[in-house]
Amino acid sequence: AIQEKQQAKAAWKTAPVVSGGWNTGSIYLGTIGFNEALYPYTMGRLSDDTKNRYTSFVDNLKSADATVLYYAVDNAIDVLHNSMYPEDIQDIAIITFTDGLDEGSIMLTDKYEEEADYLDAISYRLASSKIGGLPISSYTIAMRGNVAASNLERFRNDLKKIASSDENATEFANMEEVSVKFEEL
Repeated sequence: AIQEKQQAKAAWKTAPVVSGGWNTGSIYLGTIGFNEALYPYTMGRLSDDTKNRYTSFVDNLKSADATVLYYAVDNAIDVLHNSMYPEDIQDIAIITFTDGLDEGSIMLTDKYEEEADYLDAISYRLASSKIGGLPISSYTIAMRGNVAASNLERFRNDLKKIASSDENATEFANMEEVSVKFEEL
């Protein structure tokens, strides 16, 4: 299992990002699936054609017991910092969907000894990072899974710490509510 995690980590670090061809006024999207590892999908311009590819990618993700939530957000920040953008960029956002507590992120990095330290570092990065001179707007959208239900206080705290404001951390009971929130964002 450790070797699989190291391979997934190496694959993520070499995942391509968009490096040109930006269209003014367009929306660009990157996706990272996560459970016990990260599953990146290249950042690119959202269009009718690419929307279907992103949807297919998400639909084909498999659930697993672990949730490397902190590691996924940390790597999403890295992708934003390492990507190129048009000069007239207007907004930068990370939208995190989860159903559980972080389980395993600390094993994928040697920077932190405690989960709480990793969460604090991510919260700080989100609050202090600028992309093209703009702050990152971070949203968490969550459906409480069984593990999260066992420690509801920690679950809700995590959601708030990886959101750029308490109002950006939302918890829903069903996928219809999630879809409405995603359309709103």
